[in-house]
Amino acid sequence: MKESGNVYDTLLLLQPTSPFRKAEHIDNSIKKFLSDSKALSLISVTENIKSPYLSRKINSKSYLENIFNVESERRRQDIPVTYYINGAIYLMRINDFEKYKTFQTSKTLAYEMPYYNSIDIDEPMDLKIAELYYKQKLI
Repeated sequence: MKESGNVYDTLLLLQPTSPFRKAEHIDNSIKKFLSDSKALSLISVTENIKSPYLSRKINSKSYLENIFNVESERRRQDIPVTYYINGAIYLMRINDFEKYKTFQTSKTLAYEMPYYNSIDIDEPMDLKIAELYYKQKLI
């Protein structure tokens, strides 16, 4: 892509709904992406506070059923750690984005961010939580 005489080969998406992302997160994610020659993209993530392995669905008879094939009495501490995409940083070479039409591929690096820097404001309640974190100086 050419603009003003400059050539760009990488796309960095920084959604405005992630106000607590810091410059160091951006810099470190770029370094991580550039240091892995096999990676097609990088997406920022945060550790889930509540494990999806503990989630259940309610069947047509109103009984609880497991969503995942795990033992229902498994200790929470023994359940694998899971992550969610926090919406703060997406990074990919432009050619790869044009080819795959998505940031997530089988070779997407995870860039882990702390919970308090991962607030994604999509709903009015998210804004209230962000304001509380800011007032309490949690970020």
